[in-house]
Amino acid sequence: MSVRAPAKKGSRTKAPRPSVRKPAPRRKAAPEVEAAPPAPDPRPADPYAQLFRADLPPAESGALPALINYIRDGRCVLFVGAGLSRSAGLPSWHELMERLLEPLRSRSGAGTGTGDAVTAQLDALLEKGRYPELAGHCRDLLGTRVFDGIVRRELQPRGELPEIYRAIVETPFACIVTTNFDTNLEDAYARWDERGIPKTPTGADLAQQGTLLLDGAFFVLKAHGDLGDAASMIFTAEDYRRVIHANPAFQAVLNSILLTHAVLFVGYSLGDPNFRLLMDSQLTIFNEEVPPRYAVMSEIGQVEQDILWRTARIRVLPYAQGRHEEVGRLLHTLRDRVKARVAKPAATPAAPPAVAPPASVRRSLGLPPAIPTARLSIRSRGERLDFDLVRERDGRGELVFSGGGRRPALDELEEKIGPWRSEWTLNDVSKVGAFLLHEDYARLADHLAELPGHEAVVLDCSPEAAVLPWEWLIVEGTPLCLRSPVVRRSAGLGEKARGLRFVNSPLRALVIADTRADASGIDFGPLPDARKEAEGVKKVLEGGPFPGSVTLLMGKDASYERVIREVESGEYDVVHFAGHAGCTDDESFLVMSDGFVRSSELVSLLNRRPPAFMMLNSEVTAFVPPIVGLTGSQRAARPGDGQWPRQVNSRGFDLMAARAGVSAFIGVFRSALLDEPAAQLAREVYGRLLLGEPAAVALLNARRACVQVREATGCFYTLSGHPHLRLADAPR
Repeated sequence: MSVRAPAKKGSRTKAPRPSVRKPAPRRKAAPEVEAAPPAPDPRPADPYAQLFRADLPPAESGALPALINYIRDGRCVLFVGAGLSRSAGLPSWHELMERLLEPLRSRSGAGTGTGDAVTAQLDALLEKGRYPELAGHCRDLLGTRVFDGIVRRELQPRGELPEIYRAIVETPFACIVTTNFDTNLEDAYARWDERGIPKTPTGADLAQQGTLLLDGAFFVLKAHGDLGDAASMIFTAEDYRRVIHANPAFQAVLNSILLTHAVLFVGYSLGDPNFRLLMDSQLTIFNEEVPPRYAVMSEIGQVEQDILWRTARIRVLPYAQGRHEEVGRLLHTLRDRVKARVAKPAATPAAPPAVAPPASVRRSLGLPPAIPTARLSIRSRGERLDFDLVRERDGRGELVFSGGGRRPALDELEEKIGPWRSEWTLNDVSKVGAFLLHEDYARLADHLAELPGHEAVVLDCSPEAAVLPWEWLIVEGTPLCLRSPVVRRSAGLGEKARGLRFVNSPLRALVIADTRADASGIDFGPLPDARKEAEGVKKVLEGGPFPGSVTLLMGKDASYERVIREVESGEYDVVHFAGHAGCTDDESFLVMSDGFVRSSELVSLLNRRPPAFMMLNSEVTAFVPPIVGLTGSQRAARPGDGQWPRQVNSRGFDLMAARAGVSAFIGVFRSALLDEPAAQLAREVYGRLLLGEPAAVALLNARRACVQVREATGCFYTLSGHPHLRLADAPR
């Protein structure tokens, strides 16, 4: 989906009859003493007990309770707790705490520091089940690095996933909320869902996910954090305050989920104080009229069931103690009954799909990453910038540089660049890159130079810092973007929060080009070179080692309605746009042949079937920089006195792509894109992707092939998302 501005060139089986016993005739020997019929059971039959019966005939599915309807209609959320992870061989909370105590007990026994009195107190906390307090003490005594290492080791996947996970994947829950740190759910979707791994944001990611529920796409919310991000994991009371209680975005999203969906708790103790507080609060506010809540639980008596109903409106679906296989039977039954409800009668022929679904190739892309990465954090704090360079290895981070200093002044930078020109040379790019590398933190370049050339650099910028081209930092005399694969993290959203879309085989692509009218009918003018680019991209995608199928929309064919229809039904792996684009003071937009689509609207078009790769080859589609060729109105909107503007998240399409679930996105931060260099770079990118190169490597090599001393258009592109995304396997 590349985008351009005005300067650049879219069955029926009969149900078994229930057996009926013929009543025995009355005895004539004693007519005066007729046996009274048995008294009816005053308790009504519990329809929910049927959910544990895997042998229930399909014809009786109509007798099942409302829970089936909630799931079928996409109005039920699954809450998953540690009990489900135990079915996959992972430790319980008690067992995990035991593992954390082992090194402390060893130290005490060796007389090296902790002391018998302390370990005895920790053991007492363990026996009382006070796990948050115990975890906090263990982290303090062991140190964060050792603590995180033990947790990561104990929660690693254990062999094959049980079939219970497959039942979850194949059941159309609206979303899943889990308090587990492990990756079992992600691994299950990677194995059994042909579309890929869904968005898996943590609680810390929700500040950038304001439309997560509105977008309507399935997601897995890892409420207590993710094993791969130690900072997001919630163990202690301090963690609760820092990540949950002080996080209004988390509270708002969770409150909305509980108010708008039925809830099914599986493997969940209902002891999380945050969730119980929210549920109790809703029960009070809405006078006990809240959406249905169900909990699959064992070892729970009738009194406790009554308490849960009275205090939280939770209906318990109980099973016998120790019969944990009943949980799997229930989930499989739910899946099968939902399918039975939605299946069409055999006499009614199913309508053919708009597009025949191709066989999908499951690729666990990025698990682990195909290329090593180093994360460069850039934070603007008042009048200074702070930098942290962390090399990531096996889920761990090694800090190799930390520093900062005075922020460069934009007015001074513009003076050094001189008058704006439509053509940029490599020398112009280097000037900016050298200026950005302030003397206060010049040593950063030395540490970047120590990174191997194949190691990707992930730029994690605060909003204020994100508006500058850090890809141009000079390292060993060369802009970083020409030395290393570079990828941006989108506005604080991690790679897992955007999900990972699998690629079809053969690959399917939608190419849109030469769009020219806006909503008012104003003709932006033809883009003949954009047509050539689209035809060239189509030729590359159809003629590579793994030929794909390309739908090409150009000119009047690239109408708003047609583009929406294709995006919603096409299951496209790639979307490329080469047409007019632009931005207002509030938002960026793409021009169609009969109107325009704003970035905020584009999310709703893409989020249910996001492409794996998207390229908007048009002006300011990545972000809007405060330098290098702004229009007069853009300059006027910028703060004066050399102040840095705060990046507006709606400017550019980077955040849109992340929210929609596009795995990898390429955009431009230049305001007047040169046609032929832009088309050449697009062809190079797709050619290298079809050779099996990861996205970050493909962009790097495309830059090297296209950037010349006197022409540096290739330096104005940014990649965000998964740096290791591949569109094809490397040919053998």
